[in-house]
Amino acid sequence: MTNKVENLDELIIRYLDLGEKIVSHEAAPLTKPGENFGSEILSVDFTVENPTDGSRRILSTVIKLVPDGEYARQMFNTPVTFRNEVGFYDIVVKKLHAYLLEKGVEDGANFAVKSYGSRLSLDPDSRNVDDDAVLVLENAKKLGYVTVNKLAGFDFDGAKLILATLAKFHAATLAFKLDEPKSFDDAVRPYLWDFQEDPRYEVAVARQLTKFLTEQNYPDGVVRRAADLMRKRSDPSSPEPWSAVIHYDCWVNNFLVKYAADGRPEHAVLVDFQLIGYKSPARDVVFFVFTSVASDVLTRNVVDSLFAHYHECLVDRLELLGIDTSKFSFEDFREELKRAALDSEFYHIALMLPPILEKDFVDLSYIEERGGADDARCLWNDAHKRRLRFVVDEFRSRGWFDEN
Repeated sequence: MTNKVENLDELIIRYLDLGEKIVSHEAAPLTKPGENFGSEILSVDFTVENPTDGSRRILSTVIKLVPDGEYARQMFNTPVTFRNEVGFYDIVVKKLHAYLLEKGVEDGANFAVKSYGSRLSLDPDSRNVDDDAVLVLENAKKLGYVTVNKLAGFDFDGAKLILATLAKFHAATLAFKLDEPKSFDDAVRPYLWDFQEDPRYEVAVARQLTKFLTEQNYPDGVVRRAADLMRKRSDPSSPEPWSAVIHYDCWVNNFLVKYAADGRPEHAVLVDFQLIGYKSPARDVVFFVFTSVASDVLTRNVVDSLFAHYHECLVDRLELLGIDTSKFSFEDFREELKRAALDSEFYHIALMLPPILEKDFVDLSYIEERGGADDARCLWNDAHKRRLRFVVDEFRSRGWFDEN
């Protein structure tokens, strides 16, 4: 595993105490099948020795490498997304952490794990991602954090915790943008972009969705509107003052949760910041709620409660950071939710339900073995269909479809 990662120790050495040295390291796969598609991820434990007294300690890390397969590299545009994730951890998080501490937020940027180092290439002067690119992060799983089963989703308390964590993340970037716009432009914007999925998915999923809605006896206007939204894909605009750094991949597997002894979720962190962009936070909220909350708790009232909870957490955090929240009312947020639903998230949800709700969708070979992008996203099981009906019915009842 790590025998193909050259000069790995050099990335860690700067984070050791003075005089400490790395004695050895042990590596193992970190993620289970289906937990990550865009990177190769290893768990690496470094044994570190203090030469003064000979004592040893374990430094537990996560090593992210570029994916092996060309298909995955093309799908995720690895030269861009890996560079952006490195920039997020090594520059953006550090800037946000310093800003939050300065504002009196004692826990700082605790919505993300610590970075121990990175490189894009063995060539120190290169700005291009190559096969030797590495990102070294704190291993939160060794600290008691776990990934929730993607087929089950989050219960109500877990979903509230995730939305509170998202609110902290969004509020930090939103406040930093408003307080220090030049620093935001210089340090943050270079790592943000407008990720677009493979356009072949659009055609394939729209065709399958039209067929499904017709078979379910939805009115012609609903079928046409759904097809229109699938073709629209994503509005490139960034509404102000709401726009902030968004994760854009807020589904079950991209959160790690720590539970208390009584089973209560007490803290969460976001992972996999490959697709970060500058958009309305409502995009992350809509996508998370409709893809990653457990089906047996997801009702209209629960959706309303979760939206209100996120907004309350966001406003509380912005006020803590000294931001005037008069332009961030709940009425305005409801408009942001509708805009997000129509501009991008109906398409995004329909596209991502197969990898989320299909137990056999464990890596990208699932797509390649089933005819590629045109077919694999359209192998819907009963869970997909139930969730799609819920999404369509909720969007209609909220006036988000504007069907004609």
